[in-house]
Amino acid sequence: MKKGIGIFIGIVGLIIVIIWLFNTGKIALLLIGSILIAASYYLLGLDKIFGKNKNIHQTNSINMRNEKAIFAEKNLPGLAKQFDETVHIIDTTVKPDIFFSRYEFLIKTLERIIENKRDMGINDTKSIELLEQIEKPENKEEQINDFIKRSHERLLSDMSSLKTDNGRINKAKKYFDEMNEYKDKMNNMNIDLLDSLNKQTI
Repeated sequence: MKKGIGIFIGIVGLIIVIIWLFNTGKIALLLIGSILIAASYYLLGLDKIFGKNKNIHQTNSINMRNEKAIFAEKNLPGLAKQFDETVHIIDTTVKPDIFFSRYEFLIKTLERIIENKRDMGINDTKSIELLEQIEKPENKEEQINDFIKRSHERLLSDMSSLKTDNGRINKAKKYFDEMNEYKDKMNNMNIDLLDSLNKQTI
């Protein structure tokens, strides 16, 4: 009965609004039609349906945020461990493929740490500042120079254990050929250092 009345009132309201469209001077028609449609809305219980859907949507949004935060919290220790291990590898390796791949991995890992903490509601300013420092050209240049010097020292050590000049020359040539493949990841200062060491060694 209530629904039937609601439907009837809604239809009457809609008709009045349509009549108003063709008689725009009569604002009272629009007012009456709007009131009848609103009454129909409540009689049919549409307000509760739409309100319930809104609450469900809000609950789902909260649950999604909570799940994201829980996942981020579980993921964070592993990322932190990867970051620490990668820093150590970058500071100790003498292999160019490992050094340059790990340098890129370090940046991506730190970005993921920042993103995970953001999902947990944490603004990790220290990690953001650290990322900015790592990505600065002058700091990257210094890090690559340290790697070049370290790997060259290992080369000299390996060469000293060889008995023949040909063996030492071949060892040095192989080293510089391999290093030259990564010049596209170096700046001019890095390349100048590498070329200078090449001339001194061979």
